[in-house]
This record gives sequence, C-alpha cells and structure tokens, in this order.
Amino acid sequence: MNGCWDGPIPEPQIRTIEDMRDVLADPGCTSDQPLYFMYRDLARSESDREWLRQHHIRYDITVIPARVICGEYVKTKGHYHPRNPAGEHYPEIYEVLKGRGHYLLQTYPADDVVM
Repeated sequence: MNGCWDGPIPEPQIRTIEDMRDVLADPGCTSDQPLYFMYRDLARSESDREWLRQHHIRYDITVIPARVICGEYVKTKGHYHPRNPAGEHYPEIYEVLKGRGHYLLQTYPADDVVM
C-alpha cells in the first residue's frame, strides 16, 4: 500500500483462486498466487477510529494487483449488503487510490447494471 496509506497497516485478508472459483471464467484455473488483499477497518489514528465508530463507518482498502491469471484479469468477488435498521442496504463508496480500474455494479437479479 506504499503511497496510498500513511496509517497503521493490519494483516490483510487474502483472496485466493479457491475463494473465487465459482466466479472464474475458467473454474479449473490453478494458481498459488494471492489474487487480492483486503485491509479492513483502517484508521490513521485513535481519534479517527473513534470518529468512524461514532458515525457507523468502516474504512477498508482492497489492493488488486494488475495481472492476468488463467487468461482473466484479477477481479473482486461480488457481494450483497444486508439491510440496516432503517431498512436500507448498507452503502459503499469506491475510489481508485492508485492506477486505473473499471467497476461493474449490478443489482440482484441483475436487472440494473452500471459500468
């Protein structure tokens, strides 16, 4: 995360081929390389952490190496958020800190897609 984050860096959660097998173009793909790294619940200081907690916000950084594995660019595995106590889905904000990226956002059952 050089140049992207100047706060404390916890151990990342690592996404592997096995974690992604059901969303790969080639489910038989084999690789021992980590696909991407998820740094969860970041804060630059304890006062920042307290502010985030008070506002019910979590700040994560996902590092996605620019590489191709088994003929496919590395991608993240999609997910859906549960509804919060107000009945709304928890929101996310996406930002590219370094490099370029493309986002494919869709609703379930994929009747609304934004790219």
